[in-house]
Amino acid sequence: MDKNITEAEEKLSALNLDKELKKACGVREKEINDEITRMRGARDEGKIEGKREIIEAMRKNGITDEI
Repeated sequence: MDKNITEAEEKLSALNLDKELKKACGVREKEINDEITRMRGARDEGKIEGKREIIEAMRKNGITDEI
């Protein structure tokens, strides 16, 4: 997952985005990272088992495969 985020950051950096769009992208990236952290924490607490459940939970929360 971190590799995908790194690739996305590189692509965004390559684009000449205006400040507002860059800010919105940063906010969304933080939301995604926070959700990943929550999913990992839930898995560690035994609420979610394995990667498949994490992926399904992330999809239910609007995180696409592209992200």
